[in-house]
Amino acid sequence: MKSILLFILPFLFFCSHTNQKDYEDLYTERVILFELLKKNPDPQTACTSSTTSAANCLKLATDKVSYPGVSDEYYTSYLLSSGAQTNYSDYCSNVLSSSTYSKATESYKECSFNCQKSYWDSTLSKGTCSVSNTSSLVSGLSGGILTCLINCSKAVNTGFQ
Repeated sequence: MKSILLFILPFLFFCSHTNQKDYEDLYTERVILFELLKKNPDPQTACTSSTTSAANCLKLATDKVSYPGVSDEYYTSYLLSSGAQTNYSDYCSNVLSSSTYSKATESYKECSFNCQKSYWDSTLSKGTCSVSNTSSLVSGLSGGILTCLINCSKAVNTGFQ
């Protein structure tokens, strides 16, 4: 019985080794599979979502002026674009085609807007929106998302093409 086991074990070991792929092949297959399974980035939707979160916060700012008939979308788009845009779609299209994002990958753009959304949602949940003025809320965005943007850049390699 022992002699049969001594014969079978090396045979099994040999067979299992010859059927294994090397580490590089497995890694390459895993990267390809990961790329095939991940969703396509959608920076336009991420921007709209971020801007909606900004509106939820900015409408509570201490210095927000209410104009009859003016929607949160109009107010926020107008405010964030310095008066150039009046709806989320146009605002986001303009931002995405700006020099700030001109060389950024789609993944980086989406991640960047996800960072902004997180900032606005966090600021709202902390209650900071209702005790701050519009200017401080908007200027706080850049410092509030810096680490997140660095992580975006690392996650998508450089973030720029």
